[in-house]
Amino acid sequence: MNSLGISPKEFLTEFRISRGKEQLALTDLSVEEIAVSCGYRNSLAFGKVFKQKMGMTPTQYRNDNRKAARERLISAQNELKEYKKHKKIYVGEVEKE
Repeated sequence: MNSLGISPKEFLTEFRISRGKEQLALTDLSVEEIAVSCGYRNSLAFGKVFKQKMGMTPTQYRNDNRKAARERLISAQNELKEYKKHKKIYVGEVEKE
């Protein structure tokens, strides 16, 4: 155990699964590609740990979370565009004075 209250191995597993969840929801990478990018030998090893931690397969997680994640991403992009638009207007008004 460490100051986080979990073992280094458990911390690494949580980190890998968290990264895998993000990639499943936001990318079109295959489960095999995601597994390897998260430090697993292959999709079977990743899938086994993922199911233990999440209670579903990586593919089930992807199907359940992809639409919501993309909607959040689009919303954030739109908010950024609005911010930039208003910032230009504000800066423009200040410069005119």
